[in-house]
Amino acid sequence: MADRKPTSKGQLRLAVIALIGLAAIILAVQNREPVETKFLVFTATMPRFALLLLTAGCSFVAGFLAGTLRRRSV
Repeated sequence: MADRKPTSKGQLRLAVIALIGLAAIILAVQNREPVETKFLVFTATMPRFALLLLTAGCSFVAGFLAGTLRRRSV
C-alpha cells in the first residue's frame, strides 16, 4: 500500500473542520444560560446553545428534505 501524503486540499478541509468545531465549542461555552422557549402550547427551558443547535438542526433537515423533494419532482 502506498503512503499517502496530506494534500493542501485535505489540509484545508481539516483546518475548516477544526475551526467550525472550535466555533461550536466557543458558542456552547458562551451561551450556557437557560432560556425559556414557547412553541404553541409547549414551554421548554434549555441552555441557549441547545436551542441554537436545535434550530440549526431543524433548518438542516428542512433544507435537505426540500432538496430531495425538488430532485424527485424534476
